[in-house]
Amino acid sequence: MRSGLEALAEVTLVTAGAEERTAEQELLVERQAVRMQLVTSHIAEQEALAQRKTDGGGGPGTRVPGGGVAGPVTSSHEMRGWLGKVAGRARQNKDLRHSRYWAVLSGGKLHLYRSWRAPPKHSIDLLLCTVKEARGHERFCFELISPSASRVLQAENAGAVQRWMAVIHNATGRLLDAQVGRAETRRESVGARARRWDTLLAVAGNEVCVDCGVEGPEWASISLGALMCLQCSGVHRALGVHVSRVRSLHLDVWDDGAAALLGAMGNARVNEIFLARCAEDAGDPAVWAGGEFISRKYAQRAFVEPAGAGPGGAAAALHAAVRDGQPQRVLLCLAQGADVNGASPPGSGEGLSPLMHAARAGDACCMELLLQRGADVEQADPMGRTALHHAALRDSGACAEALMARGASAEAVDAHGKTPLEVREAGPQGAGAHCALWMGGAWGGAR
Repeated sequence: MRSGLEALAEVTLVTAGAEERTAEQELLVERQAVRMQLVTSHIAEQEALAQRKTDGGGGPGTRVPGGGVAGPVTSSHEMRGWLGKVAGRARQNKDLRHSRYWAVLSGGKLHLYRSWRAPPKHSIDLLLCTVKEARGHERFCFELISPSASRVLQAENAGAVQRWMAVIHNATGRLLDAQVGRAETRRESVGARARRWDTLLAVAGNEVCVDCGVEGPEWASISLGALMCLQCSGVHRALGVHVSRVRSLHLDVWDDGAAALLGAMGNARVNEIFLARCAEDAGDPAVWAGGEFISRKYAQRAFVEPAGAGPGGAAAALHAAVRDGQPQRVLLCLAQGADVNGASPPGSGEGLSPLMHAARAGDACCMELLLQRGADVEQADPMGRTALHHAALRDSGACAEALMARGASAEAVDAHGKTPLEVREAGPQGAGAHCALWMGGAWGGAR
């Protein structure tokens, strides 16, 4: 039988060995993190060099995105950091062991690395992905859903979850913009853009987030005409583009119509519509920034004042608001349930849609709001004329440009077989110099 001293010595050796292995494992993890960061920087440098070659090169002072050991967030649509991947049996057992990845979100793809020596284990194209919080799992989890698979990922803390979700939303939005050909269509100088946003921030209520009240909002919903903070913008994106279309004030390219809409609306007017029936003592405004409240506010429209009982209800009021050029009333009517594509009631507008009324009036601001809310550019009136025909009759190049940017066809013919340009040439203004301007302007891009 062993003596007590022998047993004590054996226990001491085992404990020391365990402590040594633990220290060695921690050192390996630390070295792995450094290696991953170096690999990420190398990948970013290679991508930047390839992009510079594609763009014709950049000056010697061109900044390499993500160069060096960058922080976790490199821009509004790029990020890197540790993520745990929960899959299959691990989801049921809530076991995240052996599923830790170094994640790099860049170029519209999420790359998950297991080893710095090997290519990424998973590369996920974010174009058709959606992201949401994962309930029923370990803390700090979110779910990335694509047409082919659903993945549950775990961030390091609650703040990291919100950052990952917001950046994924932003990356997806940029990819979708590129698909419809709206990105990089028009560039502004830095000074002109700064002056524009200074003007928008001076609109009533725009100095704070429309939902939580945080100062200095840097994001906007172009379908609502409101400014918001980064955290609330992530919630808005999760609601879907049919509810709210989010863009960055400083990083995205803006057209004149969207900027004019933001200037015409503003947070104060938006909250007058969507919080009309919300009690002043409904709770701490900091709590309002939660996803549930924002969903009730915009998706369910729980606090919107119901439409009046007048003739035609919200539908008639919508057509009247468009004809009067009142975007605030237009948004109110849409929030009250008016059909954005509903034809005007009999005897009041010849069966035109709200978009056609806006085109007839040459009102680019109301037109932008209707387009952002899903107006159909190909819808025809009883004479077979689309909104583009009516813009041509009005000789409104701004409206025609906005419609054609959304896919309106310059070759569509009405009941008499005339295209919008032919309708314009036969209109009361005659062909003259105006038609030459149309051919070289909005129409020139369609031919």
